[in-house]
Amino acid sequence: MDSGTDKMLLKTELANILGYQGELGYEAEYPLLEVPVRVRSNNVQVMKNAGVALGHWQNCKMDKKENFPELTVDIILQETDSGPPPDEYKFTHRYRDGIYLASCGDNLLLALRNSGKAIAYVTNDLLENVAAFNWFVVEALSLFLVTYGRRVPIHASAVTNGDISIAFIGNSGAGKSSLAYTFLKSGFGLLAEDVIYMGMGDDFKVWGNSTRIHLLPDAINLFPELEGRIPIKRPNGKVKIQIPISEFSNPEPVFAVDNMYICVIEPNHLNNKSYIKPVSREYVSNFIMSSLEPGFNLEFENLKESMDKLLCCNLYLLTAGKNLADIPDMMLELDN
Repeated sequence: MDSGTDKMLLKTELANILGYQGELGYEAEYPLLEVPVRVRSNNVQVMKNAGVALGHWQNCKMDKKENFPELTVDIILQETDSGPPPDEYKFTHRYRDGIYLASCGDNLLLALRNSGKAIAYVTNDLLENVAAFNWFVVEALSLFLVTYGRRVPIHASAVTNGDISIAFIGNSGAGKSSLAYTFLKSGFGLLAEDVIYMGMGDDFKVWGNSTRIHLLPDAINLFPELEGRIPIKRPNGKVKIQIPISEFSNPEPVFAVDNMYICVIEPNHLNNKSYIKPVSREYVSNFIMSSLEPGFNLEFENLKESMDKLLCCNLYLLTAGKNLADIPDMMLELDN
């Protein structure tokens, strides 16, 4: 897309460009990661689904020190006759120069980071699959716009008890969610299950976006109380046990923290005992920058800029054995 076309898109409603001439009579604004994003639609059920995905952010107090341009996600329910819905939605994604395009059957998504605008044409079949609709449409488009130059995603789980906040950084399968679940059982609150978002401002601040935690089916080997839980297939194709945070002693979602311990996870499934030791800034930096998985590399330059702020935290290597129950006390001892 050339610069002339891009400038035209900055000034024009995406819905008009893609041929939609109707009204978007329903709208709501959500302070996602404390960045206001407006969702509009021609359909009330779209707005109900968006409320399921983003409604908990209505309880978040905005940081008045930051100024943001208007971010808008337009979601248009279209009439189609595409046959029975698929067993699994598999979107084809394309990203280049701040432009995101995705499609699956008659569902089409487009987002332009520079303009702060996104649009989705969706089918009723996708809309009725609330989990897939919110995953691929509401959350994906909203976070794509919100994170641009404002919030840097980092692959980590995170917990907090108000006094101490801890991020567990590791590759997929390293045990981030299992560690978070262990801390939730000990009274911590959940900040993030899989992604933390670091602010680009001068002050240190990290956000999460989780209202439930998901564990692999074999987690019952570590946590016998999960026996009988039926794993579900998530929109990303992974099969997990889902546990709402409302089941824990600290049931309210945590939106952000302003201090944090950073623990790089090293699984050690051959030993029951866990160990923790300080590590260098270089070790943590190299680990994060060398293990970026798809989706976490879109903010690569901003991540490099934010790294010094992240590395000012207390940094540790956590060798996690099979007995995770001892780790919360180990971390609390570090804070004493």
